[in-house]
Amino acid sequence: MEKQVLNKLEWDKIQQRLAGHCQSQQAKISALSLLPELTTGEILANWQVLTPLKDLWLKGERAPIGEIEQLGDLFIGLSKGKILSGPEFLGILRLLESVLRVLAFSRTHSSSCSPLGEVKDKLHPLPSLVKKIAQTIHVDGSINEQASPLLSQLLQQKQRIRGQIEQQLGQLLVNPDWHHYVQDDYFTLRSDRYVIPIKIDGRGRVAGSIIDTSESGQTLFVEPSSVRDLNHALQDVELSLKLEIIRIFKELTHQVAGDRSILEDNYRELIRVDFISAQAELAGEQSAHAIELVDEPLIDLVAARHPLLISSASGELSAKVVANDIHLSRQQPVVIISGPNAGGKTVVLKTISTLVCMMKAGLLVPAEPQSRLYNFRTIYLNLGDAQNLSSDLSTFSGHLTELKPIFYGASSLDLVCLDEIAVGTDPQTGAAIAQAILEHLADKKILSLVTTHFEGLKVLALQNSLFRNAAMEFSLTTRHPTYRLTLDVPGQSYGLEVARQVGLPAALIARADELRGNKVAELEQAFAQLHTEQAKLGEARRALEVETAKAETAKAHWQRERDLLQEARSQAAKKLQETYSRELAERRQEFDEMMKNLRQSEKALLSTSISPQLTEEGDKIKATMQGMKQTLARLDQQYRVKEDLPGTVVEVTSLQVGDAVYVVPLGKNALVHKGAKTSQEKVEVKLGAMKFLVTGENLRKLSGDSARKTKQQGKSPASGRIQGERDSFSGSAGGGGASFLSAQINTLDLRGVEVLPALEQLWKFIDAAVMRGEGSILVIHGHGHGNLKAGIREALALEKNYRLSFGPGGKDEGGDGVTIVTLGEE
Repeated sequence: MEKQVLNKLEWDKIQQRLAGHCQSQQAKISALSLLPELTTGEILANWQVLTPLKDLWLKGERAPIGEIEQLGDLFIGLSKGKILSGPEFLGILRLLESVLRVLAFSRTHSSSCSPLGEVKDKLHPLPSLVKKIAQTIHVDGSINEQASPLLSQLLQQKQRIRGQIEQQLGQLLVNPDWHHYVQDDYFTLRSDRYVIPIKIDGRGRVAGSIIDTSESGQTLFVEPSSVRDLNHALQDVELSLKLEIIRIFKELTHQVAGDRSILEDNYRELIRVDFISAQAELAGEQSAHAIELVDEPLIDLVAARHPLLISSASGELSAKVVANDIHLSRQQPVVIISGPNAGGKTVVLKTISTLVCMMKAGLLVPAEPQSRLYNFRTIYLNLGDAQNLSSDLSTFSGHLTELKPIFYGASSLDLVCLDEIAVGTDPQTGAAIAQAILEHLADKKILSLVTTHFEGLKVLALQNSLFRNAAMEFSLTTRHPTYRLTLDVPGQSYGLEVARQVGLPAALIARADELRGNKVAELEQAFAQLHTEQAKLGEARRALEVETAKAETAKAHWQRERDLLQEARSQAAKKLQETYSRELAERRQEFDEMMKNLRQSEKALLSTSISPQLTEEGDKIKATMQGMKQTLARLDQQYRVKEDLPGTVVEVTSLQVGDAVYVVPLGKNALVHKGAKTSQEKVEVKLGAMKFLVTGENLRKLSGDSARKTKQQGKSPASGRIQGERDSFSGSAGGGGASFLSAQINTLDLRGVEVLPALEQLWKFIDAAVMRGEGSILVIHGHGHGNLKAGIREALALEKNYRLSFGPGGKDEGGDGVTIVTLGEE
């Protein structure tokens, strides 16, 4: 993209807004150097990262990076053996503290923001280095007095010697032998030695050495003889301190250098996170979105907004900014925008050009997400006055000079935006040149936006389908522009209205109206009528959209109500069915108890003579049984589900091997494999290759066609087995879910397991199934590359300890992706 184009679009202000969201200095530098130069793949990849980060920011969350110093030069110095200083260690510490904060943030939000999941895998906190630097360096960058035992000892020694020196110097200041020659009542340091300032005439009169003089030469800085040795001792300690600090810094630098590559990776990743977070925040501020990128030149923007006119505080448009739709395609490549001065024509050109640049820079676009754009190769932009006095060019010649690169360089892969095309010469000539330029652009299928006041160009769009009119609206009521772009109608300049608005004399305006001629007036009247009709059509369309939205809302409401009603019905039916089953179980228990008493009474009658008491007991039992029948009938009537179940309820002891039954909890037909001798026992039923123990209240005996069909299907080992059976074994509507626990136990899922570990699990599973007395198991291995399936079946074929058979599942239960193993059969 040409720098001149970016300057005209005020791209630097976009960069500055982006930099304002950056937390680190390096990310700000990246923001201020951002250019529209990404490929389509790079743009889409960046948008995929920005969108979830923007959503997170809209919830009030942002990566807590904090201030990170520029560390590029520090890393270069480390690579060359530089010993770091205290402030530089502090910069490393702040970097690692930021790593810890961003890691915690990423772990918290990675589930809802996938880019943060990648971040936490790229950051390494180096806790031992953090601890070491924190123990060695103060928050102001100075060394910690406890960084080493020797350092602490030397600092204490230094403090003690300084105290001795200052005590002796204080005494000398009040000593009569010194008092007359002391220049000021204080002591100071010169060349790292304690001295007392004395007057020039005190030279040779006090015991000591002259260390320095003042600039005027009137003050001598004398080291008293009594503190000379102490000063020497202090300097020795100072030297030892410097050597110890250098040793400590050198040792710590060596540790930092050992982790330099990790630190550099952390630094780059934090800067990247800071930069993309700033882009996401800018998008949230501007209500920007990821839009669709297309393969052929196209501009189809919905509610496009200029990013510099959006309030940074709320993301809302200012009072004079209107979101506009714009559409250009190869079928209609040139849009001619007309309308009043200061009506927003140039803003539209800048908006479209700026949004294309934002897209090419990887930024989200301030337009609705259903918008579509092509990644144009470049933008040819001509705005403003092209007059150049230094080159002896007039406005018109300068304008044409700027258009030359378009004729020789632009292709159908570029975007052309021309403001006030061919102005600066007489209108007739300008209109002719402008039309020739636009025809050239249209013939080459170059997508172009052009603003004009030439009436001939407005008519061109009405005569040639390659051109499309667009108008900036002007309110005759308020006599102000609305800044709204309306497609497919030409705009009016409203020059006379603007003249009235600024207060020109009425007579002058009337004369101008006469001079412009009837033909122009008729044309403008036709345009005005077209505008009126277009406005009516727009109002009707907006009213239709409102009604459509209301209808959609009502539809969604009733659909939601219907779904809730269906859910309520389903829950009610389930609750009734549970209640029904529970009460039936209770009544059946009572019934079994009565039957037990009845049998005991019958035995007593057979062994003894009939007595009145026994007769009375028998009558009570009969009455109780009659009451039970009535209760069961009432419950069946009260809690009957909507759909009648197949088969009939029978006494469990009457079921014989081979009888066809309906298993209520499963909703499946099965065959009785082993009957029950008492009403308390469970019946063993066979469903395909699987066998289950079922309580009597969960079985209904089938007859007629249903029974015959079930028995025929039972002859095939693979029949009747479906995937849904295994899904429903975990429970039942009748409260008998425990009876079907074995169905879950009989299934072994080995998908994703290596062959050898899978075989170990398989034999343990078969051992447990045999010990439980199971008749068959189901092994899920999937298809994959076939290695696991082949290994399992080969091992089963070689097995000699158990009598078993096996084969693939049926079509509806996973087919060749599962293996049914039958145990205890040849």
